[in-house]
Amino acid sequence: MVKLLNNFSTFFGNYPKIDNFAKIIGLPGLSIMGKRQKRVLSPQLAQELPGLLGQEMTLVLQNGVSYFGILLTLEAGQVGFQDKLRRKHRIALTDIAEVILDQNHPW
Repeated sequence: MVKLLNNFSTFFGNYPKIDNFAKIIGLPGLSIMGKRQKRVLSPQLAQELPGLLGQEMTLVLQNGVSYFGILLTLEAGQVGFQDKLRRKHRIALTDIAEVILDQNHPW
């Protein structure tokens, strides 16, 4: 395993941020993964959603149900949303607990 991890760090290079767990177990070449997700909680939804039209996201509702898809419209306290099965939903802003966005990377 150590040989595999050494090959990994040789191939991908060394990262400046080293995971403390890797130091403890003696594998200082193992780096932590950066965060790729941005969460927008319900208090910030009204100001953040207009800039997110057309983007993929996960909507998490107050009752725990989640939908993954694209934000289509934003109208008078409601959002128009299309999931990956191409079903359209109209969801009240008050029913949304949070929105989770995946950050796009060039790779």
